[in-house]
Amino acid sequence: MTLSDYNKCVQEFSDGIFRFLLSLCKDTAVAEDLCQDVFEKAWIKKDNIEMPRAKSYLFQMAHNGFIDHYRRIKPSQEIHENHSSYSTGEDWDLQHWLHQGLDQLKPLQKEAILLRDYEGYPYEEIGEILSISLSQVKVEIFRGRKKLKAFLGSKEVLV
Repeated sequence: MTLSDYNKCVQEFSDGIFRFLLSLCKDTAVAEDLCQDVFEKAWIKKDNIEMPRAKSYLFQMAHNGFIDHYRRIKPSQEIHENHSSYSTGEDWDLQHWLHQGLDQLKPLQKEAILLRDYEGYPYEEIGEILSISLSQVKVEIFRGRKKLKAFLGSKEVLV
């Protein structure tokens, strides 16, 4: 990867990677730090990155960075404190319920759904990013969507 390729990657993919990380950790500062770490590592490994696969590689690094961060923090403190970041007072709209539903999913299901439905990745690339098989990607997305449907269907506010 050349300097111009790297700059192109930053311009094209930084917003998507930031949104993906923000959806996972729900903390703007942490998402910004993790996103910056992704591009720092990409710069260090620029000679090993092929431009056609750069997007998948960057999202895989973001996924791995979030997992490392998640393992370092105390889940009962930081993660639960940030669940309220989507709520603004009395604002209980569909987006709030959707984020609450996503928080109920297993991490792999949540990441697969975010990559598929929010970022528009094909199943094959999701499998590469999450390091799982194509059939497992489909299973995780199906199960996650089923749980989301049940969660959203149980909310009287949406009816």
